[in-house]
Amino acid sequence: MFGHIEIIKNVYDAFNVYKNNYPLNERQVLDPLTTMIKLAILAYKTEGTKLAIDSNRIYFQEPTMFQGLWRWAYGNKRYELHHLLNPIIKAVRRYDVSNPAIKLIFENAVLGIDKLKNSYNNSSSVVNHSLDLYMSIINNVLMPATDGNRPNSNGIFHSVQEEEDNAHQISIFQNLWTDDEIGLVGNMLTQIQHAKKDAKTYLDAVNTILVMKENRANELIHEITRRL
Repeated sequence: MFGHIEIIKNVYDAFNVYKNNYPLNERQVLDPLTTMIKLAILAYKTEGTKLAIDSNRIYFQEPTMFQGLWRWAYGNKRYELHHLLNPIIKAVRRYDVSNPAIKLIFENAVLGIDKLKNSYNNSSSVVNHSLDLYMSIINNVLMPATDGNRPNSNGIFHSVQEEEDNAHQISIFQNLWTDDEIGLVGNMLTQIQHAKKDAKTYLDAVNTILVMKENRANELIHEITRRL
């Protein structure tokens, strides 16, 4: 994992790589909280599950004998994981971990990314480096701030969010989730952790909510696109 200064440096380096490799019209626009919840439930997916990111959505690809074929057929590449940088940064800026549900989502997101890293264990060092960075970004806001050494994430990541928000005019996902819905997801994650026998039922329920949110997010993206 990275120290505070390393996080700052690596975030800027990673964002510059992202900008250079993905012009605005090729970037995936992902809702921050939906992304974090997707990563959180990845922690409870089968070992070897990978992510595909397309059409402003995150898909799970289970580790079946057809996983490689599907990834090849749909052009999925490990470097798609770079699309996770912006929503993770926006999530840690926008949401307060003093909210127990947000804290639980973030903690599980770290576990999900760690499991994802194991799925790409034979991949390039760039992928592993990126996933380590994502875990460090989230752990940075989960870390107790009593020692006064935790940097202000708003300051560290300001330029990243500012550029993206300017590109899309406004924070289009600001009101996508209500407090009650966030609390509901947090409660379901708690049930998934403790009710092993019924964990799949709760996972399916969270997935249903996420599909609804991704549909609404895409509607918002299209509305903004029509205005530009």
